[in-house]
Amino acid sequence: MTAAQIAQALGGRKSGSGWTAKCPAHQDTNPSLSLTDSNGKLLVCCHAGCPQRAVVDALQAMGLWPESEQRDHPGDWGQRVATYYYADESGEVVLEVHRFIQPNGSKTFRQRRPDGKWTAKGTRRVPYRLPELIDAPIAFIVEGEKDVESLREHGFVATCNVGGAGKWMDSDSQYLRGREVHIIPDRDAPGADHAVKVARSLLGIAASISIITLPGNAKDISDWFAEGHSECELIAIVEGCHAV
Repeated sequence: MTAAQIAQALGGRKSGSGWTAKCPAHQDTNPSLSLTDSNGKLLVCCHAGCPQRAVVDALQAMGLWPESEQRDHPGDWGQRVATYYYADESGEVVLEVHRFIQPNGSKTFRQRRPDGKWTAKGTRRVPYRLPELIDAPIAFIVEGEKDVESLREHGFVATCNVGGAGKWMDSDSQYLRGREVHIIPDRDAPGADHAVKVARSLLGIAASISIITLPGNAKDISDWFAEGHSECELIAIVEGCHAV
């Protein structure tokens, strides 16, 4: 598959010696993806900042990447439905988290290093979406990457730790120093325990901490937004909560 074929499938256009199209790795309204064929290799670059691996995985999911360059995973892991990229302060990916769904509907998460090996051994531990935390005075902490993305889609800066509930470490808290932090737990016992653990770890580090209980019966913030609640409602809840 060539740069032209991929760009045309994405509704792109010719640009100089290459092509431009909307990047499939983020909600791109202004075409930011460049594609070029060079010395027999296909080169892609998102000028909005998406990691190259994110772009390639998004193209693979759409069937728009050369088969010879696709990286396989064991078939019994199920279908990969999402990939999340943990990056350092400069935006360089240090760890990938892949979400798989089994035929019975159960979900599993697999970690992969940037070199393609299915392990987290030897990688640096950083919170999810770290580059966005650096200059953010306010941050939300949720249980998983999907919820972080839901908050980001509504204009909020959010993060989580790798591994899910119960896996927060004190080293994660250092990245929230001086921030106003709002923790939104999943509506179950592990979620509640996780929120308390995170809050305790942040004491003396964050400028303020609150644990938010969402009104209604939604399991998490993603479901809450899916029910039709808005960012304005969340802001109202935050403004009315008691922080410590």
